[in-house]
Order: sequence, then structure tokens, then C-alpha cells
Amino acid sequence: MYQNQRRQYPRDTFEAPILISEKPDGHYTDALMQNNSRSGMCLICQYQLDSGTGIYINMSETGYSNIYRGFFGRVTWCRGLTCPEDYNDRFGVGIHFIVKSHNYFGGIGCMIDECCDVCGEKISFDKLMQTDDAVFQCRNCHDALKKYPEGKLKSSITNYILGNIL
Repeated sequence: MYQNQRRQYPRDTFEAPILISEKPDGHYTDALMQNNSRSGMCLICQYQLDSGTGIYINMSETGYSNIYRGFFGRVTWCRGLTCPEDYNDRFGVGIHFIVKSHNYFGGIGCMIDECCDVCGEKISFDKLMQTDDAVFQCRNCHDALKKYPEGKLKSSITNYILGNIL
């Protein structure tokens, strides 16, 4: 486990242009991803977002075939940025991922393929199972985790899957 007081996973500094929206209707706003981890990202946008707001994120461009292209997450924090000058009148936003996909969110709505949050398998959205903690699992992972008895081990696995925001 990554040894940091506030995070379970290390952040990778990877600046990239992204598109964000509160609805998957094709009306996106430009933003900039500053860093990301297995279960979250920090981005810079031009307007303030309330904590708990659901946000759709599309990578603008990526040169990698195995990188996720679409995300849905919740805003965990939002702060105004005052420096450097390039970021005046902008907001830093922390996002906790709920859904990651190898496809983009687009004008019609949901993506065709999603990924299991446990094993990363590409699978159609209608075949994913959502837990009470908003974790999306394929049938195999769901059945495997269901077999564990309630207790410390199952709790640790669930916390690991939930990710980076402690």
C-alpha cells in the first residue's frame, strides 16, 4: 500500500485536456486533468462544483489504447485557485471515480461498454452489478466477494476496491 497520510494510492502527474459535464448529453466544458490515481483525479475547471456532484469526464485525446477514456465520479472537494497566474479564476476539483470505461460518454447517454471495478474486465453496462457502495462488478467478482464471510477481511477488500479517498 502507498504510504501517505491522506491517500491509499500514489498520484501520477499526468496533465491532459479533458471534457467535463454534469449530464451525459454531449454538452461538455473544457478542463485540465492535473493528476490521477487508480480511483480518482484532480482537475482544473472554470467554474465551481459542489461536493457530491456527479460529473462525467471524457479524455480529449489519448495516445494509449489501454487507457480509460470515460469516467463518472463524484466531486469530493473544490477550491478556488489563486496562483500561479495561469490558473486565476479557476477551481481545483478532486474527483472520486465511480465508473471507468474504455469508451467515451456521449450525446445519447450511457456508454456501451464499462469495466468491472474489481478485475477491470470490459463488459456491457447492463451486465454490471452495482453494490450499495457504488462499486460496479462483473458477475464473477460479485459472486467471489459474496462468498467471503462478513468480517475484517471482507471489509478490507471492500475498502481497497472503494479506493483512494479515505
